[in-house]
This record gives sequence, structure tokens and C-alpha cells, in this order.
Amino acid sequence: MKWFPIMGGPAVPWVTIEPHEAQARRNHDQSLERLAQRGGLSPMEAVLVLEDRRWPRFGEPDLKRPPDYWRGRLQQLLDTDVRRKVAEAEARARRAESALAQCREALLDAGVLAGRHGSESLVETIHGALHAAFDVVGRTGSPVAPDDESPTNSTPPTGT
Repeated sequence: MKWFPIMGGPAVPWVTIEPHEAQARRNHDQSLERLAQRGGLSPMEAVLVLEDRRWPRFGEPDLKRPPDYWRGRLQQLLDTDVRRKVAEAEARARRAESALAQCREALLDAGVLAGRHGSESLVETIHGALHAAFDVVGRTGSPVAPDDESPTNSTPPTGT
């Protein structure tokens, strides 16, 4: 997983900040790639980008908030994003599980029909497809194969 650096704060998953590239350009006149190369953003800058807010003008209340406020707000935004992504993944898994069950039923029906008609090669093909479907569930505990980008495969870097 690719991470965007935050100075003195938790790194942000690239997929979380990338949709806000236009706001980063408006606030900093630089791409996210360039900002990352230069060390990232402060927690305050990251929150403003993630909330699609402009940089505050001199004297605005946001400029007077302490750094801990911005770190906490950034963590809230990241927690909300994680909860949303988990809910989306769970919904995809439920849809995939339902589709797998329907596929399994159709393959079993087809196997019964093929067996009745004496088509041995078709029965073997269906048997192989059923084993493949059950293998995916057995390996992952879910009917969805694991991503290379799963959170367990990557640890976020810490801020500097």
C-alpha cells in the first residue's frame, strides 16, 4: 500500500488523500506526489485538504487551534475512512458470497443433469469448477480472493 507522509502525525493511505488532489493543488500549488517528495503535509494541512477546505486567511480561528487538535481531527477522518472501507468490503463480500452460492447451486444442478446424460467429461469439468469455488472460500474464509493491497500486508510509516 502506498502512503502519504504527514509531518508529526500518522501517514495517510494514498487512496484516502488522492481524491483530494485538486484541493492540495489549490492550497499548495503542488501535486500530491511533489508534496510527498518534500516530506508531506502537517496534520492541519492534511485535514484542510481531506475536508476540501481552503487555507485559512490570517486571523481565522482555524489558525489558532493547537497541533493536538489537528492530529486528533486527522485521526478522526482516517477512522471514518477505514469504517467506510470496511463497510464497503463487507457488502462486496456478502454479494460475492451470494453469487458463489448461486454458482454452486447451478453447478450442482448442471452436474446432476450431465450425470444423467452420461457426459463424463462435463461432470469432471463441473467437479473441477466446484472444487475451485470451494478452494477460494477455504483459503480466504470468504468467497473473495485476498487483495495484494490488503491492510495486513502493509504497515504505515510514522510521521517525522
